[in-house]
Amino acid sequence: CAIFHNVADGDKYGSLVASEILKVFLWSFENELEKDSTFRDLKAFEEFGSKLPEVFRGCIQSILDKYFASYARLGVRQAVLVTESGETYSTSPIDRLAVLASVEALQHVATDIST
Repeated sequence: CAIFHNVADGDKYGSLVASEILKVFLWSFENELEKDSTFRDLKAFEEFGSKLPEVFRGCIQSILDKYFASYARLGVRQAVLVTESGETYSTSPIDRLAVLASVEALQHVATDIST
């Protein structure tokens, strides 16, 4: 398995994602790893690739929390991520319905700020 990421995202991001992948891999194949340390038959591990989207989704909250912590001292009170499918992640409890109702307006503000 090889994972590539933009170095502009920083070492901490790469380390977090790599650690999560390794943790899930070791947990998923604990029995296989204990049985055979030579790994002559790698077919047992082929299914792991299908778990990567789940691993990346599992990293979202950790990444959000870590980035928020670095900006909280600058006055940021909360961070919220809303995915294209409508999943929400936040650094503190939110009114999910209110956030989803405001997503379009928030997108316009974010676009205006970034341009």
